Amino acid sequence: MEQLIYVEQNDKDVAVKLSQCFTLENVKKRTYINALASELAMKYIAQEGISVSDIHNLHDIRVLREEFDIADVMLPNIYIDVRMIYDENLIFVPKSHFDYNLVPNVYLVFKYNQSHVEFLGFFKPELINKNNKNEDYYFIEKEKLSDPSGLKSFIENFKG
Repeated sequence: MEQLIYVEQNDKDVAVKLSQCFTLENVKKRTYINALASELAMKYIAQEGISVSDIHNLHDIRVLREEFDIADVMLPNIYIDVRMIYDENLIFVPKSHFDYNLVPNVYLVFKYNQSHVEFLGFFKPELINKNNKNEDYYFIEKEKLSDPSGLKSFIENFKG
């Protein structure tokens, strides 16, 4: 079932605000996409009826945004990271998440389009085949994603 989250100007404004302080263009772009992914994930979670009143993010810490590819949402019971992709056949997770113990409880996968993102599904980090990799990333097959409709139940029933 297709799950679309529309990208509004306010979402973009928040992402620009979090990324504009960086001078290196690659860091600025990565930070923008990660901030946008987190904003859209919070929007989606709220639309699903899950309370977002007690959300925290590591990516709000500037040094983490600069050094790591992180797009996180921390609820009281679960730590989530969002992977924003452009090609559903290239779903990636930074190796640095494992190297620096930044592995979330679950990854959400959003496919980006200028006006919206499509929520393709979610997966636990244990499903990653660490032999499917390049120098910087591990890859996971689209077929391993859980259906988006199960996310609310997964979050609500997760024992963190």
